[in-house]
Amino acid sequence: MSDLCCNDVTNVLAPTTLIPLGILVSSLLGSIHCVGMCGGLMIASKATRLRPQVLYHTGRLIGYTALGALLGHVGSFVVFQNSQDMQTIVAIITAGLLILFSFAIWSGRPLHLSIPFLNRFTTFVQTRLLNTNHVAVPFLVGLFTSGLPCGWLYVYLLGAANTGTATYGALYMVFFWLGTLPALSAFGLFGNTILSPITQKFPKVSAILLFVIGCYSIFSRF
Repeated sequence: MSDLCCNDVTNVLAPTTLIPLGILVSSLLGSIHCVGMCGGLMIASKATRLRPQVLYHTGRLIGYTALGALLGHVGSFVVFQNSQDMQTIVAIITAGLLILFSFAIWSGRPLHLSIPFLNRFTTFVQTRLLNTNHVAVPFLVGLFTSGLPCGWLYVYLLGAANTGTATYGALYMVFFWLGTLPALSAFGLFGNTILSPITQKFPKVSAILLFVIGCYSIFSRF
C-alpha cells in the first residue's frame, strides 16, 4: 500500500485515471450546475463583493477538503484493505456517475438529491443563517455548502474516498473546488450578465465532454 501511495501518485490522486487536470476540467464543465445549486445561497449571503466572495469560497474550500480528507481516510480501510479490484470497481462507479450526470446535464435535469436530513440542514441555512447580519455569514454559508444534497458533489467525494489517503482525498477536492471557482465567482460579482450567453450552449458541450471523460475513464481500466 505504501508503494502505491508513494510511487503512483497519478493513479492514487485520480483513480478514474482523471489526472488532476482532468478533475479540474470535469469540475469546470459541470460548474454551471453549481451556480444553479449554490448561486442563490451565495447571493443571499451577500457574497457579491470581493471580500465576502473570498470568505464564501474559503468556507467552501475548507468544507470540501475536510470531507475529502475524511473520506480518503475512510477509503483507506474500505478500498485498499480489501483489494485492488475494489478500487477498480469504485473507480468505474465514479466514472459511470460522470456519464449519468452528463445525460442529466444534456436534458437539463437538476442534479440535486432529496435527502430528508440534509434537506432540513438546507432549510436551517436558509432560514436561520441567512437572516443573521454578521460578517462571517458568507464564510459559514460557504462552509455549509459542503453539506448540501448535491449529486454532482457526491461524485467527487466518491472519487476522493477512492484515493485511499486523507492527503490525496483532500487534494482531489481542492481540484474540484478550483473547477467551480470561475462560474460561481462570475455569478456572484456580475450576476447573469456574463453567464447568460454561456449557459445557452455550454451545458450541451459540457455534457458531451463529461461523457467522453467518463467513457475514457472506464475503458482505460481494462
